[in-house]
Amino acid sequence: MKLKFCCYCLSLRVGCCLIALLEIIFNSLGLIFGDESNLLLLGRAAYMFHLLGSIMLLMSTIKKVAYAVTFYLVSNGVHLILCTIFVIDWSIHYSHRIFEAFIPLFALPPTIYFWLVAYSYRKSILPESLIETVG
Repeated sequence: MKLKFCCYCLSLRVGCCLIALLEIIFNSLGLIFGDESNLLLLGRAAYMFHLLGSIMLLMSTIKKVAYAVTFYLVSNGVHLILCTIFVIDWSIHYSHRIFEAFIPLFALPPTIYFWLVAYSYRKSILPESLIETVG
């Protein structure tokens, strides 16, 4: 699946720039305000990895570099997996505070959409000959 626009009105490049800026802000907040439990220490490492991926995505909108978008796609995939694990763990251990797990739960659909936008942008900046050989 390849998107042609971000949010039906923005080019993929502008959409990726906005996504990168938004995720840089949220990943920075996650690093600053994250909890100190063992699972959330792993989450902080994932925030740092995804922050670096978001910076790479922002750089790729300035200078069209496909490997930078690929790095973002991998970091976003790791972020999706760990966010899902966090929600499951939170609901098991803190069932009396389940409303706090809604923030990452509501973050999952936009994160998947952001991944699709970045993937489509990557496909649009790859040379045609490389797309045919890679798939």
